[in-house]
Amino acid sequence: MRVPMLKRDDVIAVVLMVLLWLVFFWRVLTPDANSRLVPAEGDFYGQFVTFSAYQFDRFTNGEIPLWNPYNNGGFPFIADTQSAAFYPPRLLAIAIASLSGGWSVTSLLLEGLFHFLISAMGWYAFLRVLTAHHPLTVYAAFAGSIVATYGGFLTGYPLLQLAILESAVWLPFVLLAITVATSVQKVNWTAIIF
Repeated sequence: MRVPMLKRDDVIAVVLMVLLWLVFFWRVLTPDANSRLVPAEGDFYGQFVTFSAYQFDRFTNGEIPLWNPYNNGGFPFIADTQSAAFYPPRLLAIAIASLSGGWSVTSLLLEGLFHFLISAMGWYAFLRVLTAHHPLTVYAAFAGSIVATYGGFLTGYPLLQLAILESAVWLPFVLLAITVATSVQKVNWTAIIF
């Protein structure tokens, strides 16, 4: 399997994906509070914001969030898959929030929005490897990543259900790993620049 090296066209595609992400979510990212779009009431606030705020409080106080006494008379927080107790992007968001003044709805919303960028990059990498033999591989991978990321499923309900979003965006990385692992040809990993 020939794994493509990062070239000028790849850099342009990545920059375009970042710009498209900024344009797509400009209503959420705008500093103007009157124009800002916020998620609708529901699970995002009732579950994910409260879970992440509890998690932030525990971690910033040097504790592991084993048990949440504030929800349904208490439950094992660390065992709930939707709490994302040790999910690396959440831990990174908590670290950034602790350095920048504390946890807020915006912190969790930004964490969710960054998953769209992760998705676009993942689909691009997977499709780039999958179509490496074709002369239009960069264009095909770019178009495929945009359709997969912004084409409906991820932009519909998953932002309000972070557990769905935060699991679905890793699919292209799993497919990439399977594709590379099952390739008959040897992959020259030193030739890949990420």
